[in-house]
Formats: sequence, structure tokens, C-alpha cells
Amino acid sequence: MKKLTLITTILITANLLFAQIINIPEDYPTIQHGIDASSAGDTVLVQPGTYVENINIMDKNITLASMMLTTQDTSYISQTIIDGNESGSVVHIYNVDTSTVLCGFTIQNGRGAFGGGIHCNLATPKLIWLDVNNNEAVVYSKGGGFGGGIYCNDGINLQKSKIRNNIITGVGGGALMGDGGGIFIDNSSVTFTEDFYCEDVEISNNHAGVGGGIGFNGVFYSVLFGSKVHLSDIVIKNNEARWSGGGVSLDGGDIWGSIWTNVLIKNNTASNGTGGGMSIGYYSGSTFGFPEIFTTVHIDSNYAAQSGGGIYIGENSSLQIGPYSSPFFSSSFEDTSINGNISEMDGGGIFCEGYIKVRGNDSLNSNIRIMGNVSQGNGGGIYYKNSDWLEGFTLHSISIQGNQAALCGGGLCVIYKNFDLVNMVITGNTADSLGGGIFRHMGEGSIINSTFSDNHANDGGGAIYSKQDQNPTLELLNCILWNDQPDEIIDEYNNSSLLAKFSSIQGGYTGPGNIDEEPLFIESGDHPYQLSARLPLYRYRNAGYYRP
Repeated sequence: MKKLTLITTILITANLLFAQIINIPEDYPTIQHGIDASSAGDTVLVQPGTYVENINIMDKNITLASMMLTTQDTSYISQTIIDGNESGSVVHIYNVDTSTVLCGFTIQNGRGAFGGGIHCNLATPKLIWLDVNNNEAVVYSKGGGFGGGIYCNDGINLQKSKIRNNIITGVGGGALMGDGGGIFIDNSSVTFTEDFYCEDVEISNNHAGVGGGIGFNGVFYSVLFGSKVHLSDIVIKNNEARWSGGGVSLDGGDIWGSIWTNVLIKNNTASNGTGGGMSIGYYSGSTFGFPEIFTTVHIDSNYAAQSGGGIYIGENSSLQIGPYSSPFFSSSFEDTSINGNISEMDGGGIFCEGYIKVRGNDSLNSNIRIMGNVSQGNGGGIYYKNSDWLEGFTLHSISIQGNQAALCGGGLCVIYKNFDLVNMVITGNTADSLGGGIFRHMGEGSIINSTFSDNHANDGGGAIYSKQDQNPTLELLNCILWNDQPDEIIDEYNNSSLLAKFSSIQGGYTGPGNIDEEPLFIESGDHPYQLSARLPLYRYRNAGYYRP
């Protein structure tokens, strides 16, 4: 980050050395007059004050900056204000490239259809050290309502800024509407010529119908060059969406191979709908697929009045995270959590009607954790229901711990779909009804090399409750089920649909190679459910028995 800041400073300083500097208000009384008098490469330098204007930067590449540019004193951001007086977007930027810079201002009181604060149309500027605050995008009868703070339909470079207290409403105000309360990134017409970069930015207290913090629409990947979306050192917090995606919304499009580093999505709300932290495909099918880098990403303490406290994945939509390689990039990821989210219906952590494929590193040192989520319906950690998607869902090497469901499936609730769980740690989950670890109804499943312990269900199936009156079956291979209450397994149809092999199950369970022998967990340190070498099952695991 420091390296990027230094490079940015050098580039801006170079502009000052080789171009004309126009001083506001010394040379011209308004910012717009200074812009109109400038030529490509010039700098319009603005002294502290409040400038009630709606300005346009069009068809020429210039630098527009406060004294922050020359002094590096961040106090000039709050002292140098461009106030739109609710008479349109505060700043309109059109047909410029990456050499255009907007730096060191408070942008406030804008009101327009696209980008109440800043409207970037076919433009790829650098937006640096800005406070985009208290702007409004409006849904008019003929359209609009995108980007309360910022709207862009090409790749902007947003750095070291705050996007806060922006909103999208209808013409008469009132109910939240539109998409992208803080920022709306629109590639629906595939207009992007540059990538979207967002670094060291706080997006907070924004409000919209969908995508309270950020809304994405369109296709964001390049077949030849990889990602079109780069997020680094981002905090998305305390935003609200009326319907879906309190923090982030991806609707009607795809993001492939994106880069997410140090991203916190926290305390966001879907006040009447789904996806408190993130929504994928609320209105139409969307894909969040195989990020190139997904490091230190936390989706924590979000709330949905309906389903998906942390993440909502709609029909014909998918979430895919894990190792991936192509001729153009290979993925890396670590330290990801979905933690402490709440839903008033199903799926405290994740609600999915589409497809999930998520793979961590290994089960004993899992870098993907789904923990401490609460559902007032089914599926404290994950709720999955889908009868239409061709594939089932896959979870590999994930820790699902300490989640709660008011009904069934404290850790997971899976209905009407095939699934594969491999190298999982599912512990300490609770269900007020059935299936403390997993509640499964219909569909074929396999659970391999996984540990269930300390889960609880008031009405039975402490580890697993299986409700399946016909084949196909649920198959357990080389698993541990121990110290779950009030029992380990309930197969509602008398062992006809659950087959266990080479597993350690407290109280015993019929099947080849099964044992009833205490697993001797280490019970200390960061990985208390790791085995000591004294259990026969340890030998199976380390010999690679049934390990995929």
C-alpha cells in the first residue's frame, strides 16, 4: 500500500512540474471557471472553502485538487468542500482517462439519477483522498437510482477515501430504492476499458434498495487478462439495503478471478430482505467465481430480516471459492470467515438456492471458518435448498463451529440436493429441533474424513439427522462422531438411507470397519479436535484411506 501511495504521489507531482497551475479563487472565482480555462495536463488547485457548484470535467485530462495535493495534509479534505446544493451530481466526469485526478475534497449534497456525489461516464479517473458524504441518487420515472455516492461505468481507481452517509430514494424521498448506496459499478454494457481498483477505502452508513454499500452489475472478467475487480484494505460497514445485499450486491452479472485482500464486511443490514453482508443474484442469476486472491476476508456480524445473514445466493447463482488455475492465473487465498451473522429466517451464515463450491486448505488448520452465526429458522451456519441446479454443492476443508438454528440444522441444513463434504470440522453447533451438526432431507450425500463433536439438538440427531425414505443414501467414510447430544445419528427410516464405513461413532453404528472408541482429541491449542496418534482411525487417515 505504501509503495502504491508513493507512486501515486510521484505521478501527481510530475503533473505539477510540467503543466500550468490554475489557482482557485485567486485566478478564477469558481472551480468550474478554472476547469473551463484549463488544458490537458493542467492542475486546478483549490484553496480551502465551500464551493456551491455542480462541476463537469469533460474531454480533457486534468488534475483537480485541494491543497492536500501539495502539502499531504489530510485536514484540507474537510476544509475544501464542493457542495452540489441538491441540484445534480456534484462532480460529473466524462470521457477522460487514467491521467485525470480528483484529489482532496469533501463531495456533498449532490442529488442526481446516477451518482449523487460523483458520476463517472465512460471515464477512468483516479479518485484520491475524498470524503463523498451525504449525497443522494434518485429513482425517476424514466430510470436512474444508481450510486448514491459514486456511479461508474468504466474502471475507476479509488484510493484513501470515505464513502459515507449516501442514499438512494424515489423522487419524493421516503423508502429506500435503487442499487449501490455507496458505489455502483456498472458494466452491463461491457464498457470497461480499465479495471476497477478500490484501495484503503471505508464505505459506511450508506442506504439503498439493493447493495447498501456497493452494487455490481454486469460481467467483470477478461478472458485474456484476468480480473477486472481489485479490492484491497476495504471496510464495508453499517450500510443498509431495503431488499438485499446490505453490504455488497452482485446482480445480473458475473465476477471471475477478482482480487480481495483485507476486506471487512461488517454490521450491514438487509432491513426487509436477504443477504445482510452480501447478496449474489437477488433479481437474476449471477456468479461470484474463483477469486484470484481471497485473503483476510471477513463477513461478520451482519443481519437479514429474511434469509442469509452473511451471504444470500439466489436461484441460478453461484459462489465458488478455492484453489483454481488457468492459463492466465492461479488462485491463492487464506483467512476467510463468515462469523456472527444473524437471519430471521433460514441461513444464519449462508443461504443458497443456487450452487456453492468452497474449498479451504485443510480441516485441522482451516482457512475458511463459518462460526457463531444464528438462524431463527433452519441452518445456523448454512442453509441449502435447490432442486434445479444440475450439480450438488461441495464444501472441502472448512470449519463450521458454534452456529445456532431455532429449527433444524445447527451447522448445516440441506434439502432436496446432493452434496459432498470433505475434511470438515463440524463442532459445537446447536439446533432447537433436529440435527445439531447437519439436518439432511432428500438428496444423495457423502461425508468424508470429517469430525463431528459437541453438537446438540434438542429433539435428536446431535451430529446428523437424516430424513430420507428412499435411495440414494448418505454415506460416511472415515469420520468421527463423538460427544454429540443427545445422540450421534438419527436415521428417520431405520438405517435405510445412511451408510457409515470405517468411522468412529460413539455408541456404535452398523457398518464395515466402524469402531466405538474415544478419538482422543488433543483438546488444546488452536486445533483442539486434532487427533493424537493413539486411535486406530488416525492410521486410516494418515495412510490416505478414503482421502480424495
